[in-house]
Amino acid sequence: MRSVAVGTSLLVATALSAAAFLAFKPAPAKAEILYPWCLKTDLGDGAENCSFDSFEQCRGSLIGSGGSCVQNLWYFQQQKEQAQRQAVSPPPAPAPAPAQAAAKKPKPQPQQ
Repeated sequence: MRSVAVGTSLLVATALSAAAFLAFKPAPAKAEILYPWCLKTDLGDGAENCSFDSFEQCRGSLIGSGGSCVQNLWYFQQQKEQAQRQAVSPPPAPAPAPAQAAAKKPKPQPQQ
């Protein structure tokens, strides 16, 4: 009976751990600057260097590293979210005209 309780507890703990792991979505820090291209090295450590503005710039750094250049998915996700925020937020209201400008009367034209 005790082994059934231990097994059930282990199963519940595993399920809760898996749910917590799947719910966690890491995101880059807000102050982090994201670039569209990453250099992935094939050294077995899965290292990425995502500091390239263009594919050509990434390829120039690739020589001799045995890696590849890939698009930075974080960068494109950030661009998509910014576009959505801009589409939702209304444009800023125009500044009100100064009261003095509205109160000024046009100068009369001199008669000739």
